[in-house]
Amino acid sequence: MTSIRKLIIAFLLTISLIVVLPIGRVDAADDYTALQAARDATAAAVAAEANYRENSFTAFETDLAALGGLAAADLLLNDLNADQIAVDAMTASLNALLDHLVAKTAYNQVSNAYLSADARNLTPYTERSKAVYEAALDEVADVLLDPRSGDDLVLAQLVVLTDAEAALVLLADKTDLLAAVAAAQAAYATDGSSYIPSTFAAYQTAYDAFATEILAIVLRTVDDIVADVDASVPEADAALASVEAALALLVIRPDKTTLAAAYAVAAALDLSPYTPLTAPLFTAGLIPIETVIDDPEALEADVAAAEQALLDLYDVLVL
Repeated sequence: MTSIRKLIIAFLLTISLIVVLPIGRVDAADDYTALQAARDATAAAVAAEANYRENSFTAFETDLAALGGLAAADLLLNDLNADQIAVDAMTASLNALLDHLVAKTAYNQVSNAYLSADARNLTPYTERSKAVYEAALDEVADVLLDPRSGDDLVLAQLVVLTDAEAALVLLADKTDLLAAVAAAQAAYATDGSSYIPSTFAAYQTAYDAFATEILAIVLRTVDDIVADVDASVPEADAALASVEAALALLVIRPDKTTLAAAYAVAAALDLSPYTPLTAPLFTAGLIPIETVIDDPEALEADVAAAEQALLDLYDVLVL
């Protein structure tokens, strides 16, 4: 009897384990919570149809019906032995439907901004920036036309529109630039005799760089910008600054006629009446003045200083 009783007890324990631990069972407390929340949110969306764009809600209903409607979610919720993968898949599908809904308020806000942007007069802007702007508007239009865009994506188009507006660049009026270029060309075409030689050489180098030097920020050469009918304001401003900087290198050769004439008179002066001490001082004082006259690099200030020095030099002489 004892052996038989032991066998019966072992059999009953085995049966109880099978009953307590069913294979494939999901835990309701942990596994159905997300599905229940998604199901309730979907039902709330159905009840709030008036809040959504008509075409968006129609797409929502179509997609929900393809899932089997709320009944399919309820079936899973009521199935204590539902497969976890099926529960999670239904949860994800319902949340995706909700994410694709477009509310009227979101749509209207972005649609109004789009219409305002689309009505903008683009005439003052470069073709390059207009192309970027119009491509951005096309992108926004595609999102607005898609019934499954969802509020987040729709509202994100406000940033796209703001960035598109910021990308617009004004077309340049190149009047000042072309005038400066004409002056630069005229100076370059001369033999340079009107300028101090070193400054004309520096100018020639700067002028030649108009065709090769890439300007900072705009990343184009002066010649490219001058030739481009679609040049922007920043580009034209950068080119103008470069041309004006080159022209500023030129220094007009000073007129030494008066100085040379005064020097000739001083050099021919009969110094015999003056003391042996002061006459040599006068002669020595003429040397730096002659140097200025002969120096092709002498500036206007140097000539003026030499003229004054020559006048002061007469005060050295003593009879």
